[in-house]
Amino acid sequence: MKKVYLAAAISAVYLYSSAVPATAAWGEKKFSSGISSGTVIHLFGRDLITEAFDGKPLSWTPFQIWVVDRQLPKAKLITGLALNLGWERHGIPDLVGAEAGFVNVADKMWGLQAGLINGAEKVHGVQAGLLNATDRVYGAQGGLLNAADKAFGIQAGLVNGSDDVYGFQLALIGSAADRVYGVQAGIVNTADKVRGLQLGIVNICDRLSGLQIGVLNIAGSAPLPIMVGLNAGF
Repeated sequence: MKKVYLAAAISAVYLYSSAVPATAAWGEKKFSSGISSGTVIHLFGRDLITEAFDGKPLSWTPFQIWVVDRQLPKAKLITGLALNLGWERHGIPDLVGAEAGFVNVADKMWGLQAGLINGAEKVHGVQAGLLNATDRVYGAQGGLLNAADKAFGIQAGLVNGSDDVYGFQLALIGSAADRVYGVQAGIVNTADKVRGLQLGIVNICDRLSGLQIGVLNIAGSAPLPIMVGLNAGF
């Protein structure tokens, strides 16, 4: 169990520290500052979470409980409720509904994930937990650490990280992104490109088309790259 949480924490810290455009290798796949297409696998480790199902899973089930390394019943699609109390899983289902527990994993999810750690390839709805991670979110992530490759909606937490943000990044400490089309608000906000607003104590970006409001504002493309209080770029 400790290995799961350690891997999750390392993934979140890496994503936030890689706010500037960069590429790195993890296993056999390469990804930028976001999360690769193997989100769940990379997050928890191949020895704990695998995509392949053991045996012959059902095509769907309205309810599933996951205890230790057992999914009852085993199914490719959950249309209803999933209760997750385990940490070793063989096979990642799609979810239409809600899942709750210690570690929640899904391939494509429509609905709600609520738990300590939430991971999914694509989220259409809400992730709420200590750590939330996905390739794409269409909706909201709320937690201590939120990580997404592309976020369409809201990321709200202690620390947020994303490649592309179309909406809002709201953080108590800070947010990091490659490209922001909307609003970043927090103590420290960093991005490569901003079209919209950065609001915080320290705001940093390379290319600014909009406003920065804060104690220290740094924008490489602005007429005045360093400003106190207010900065604007076009």
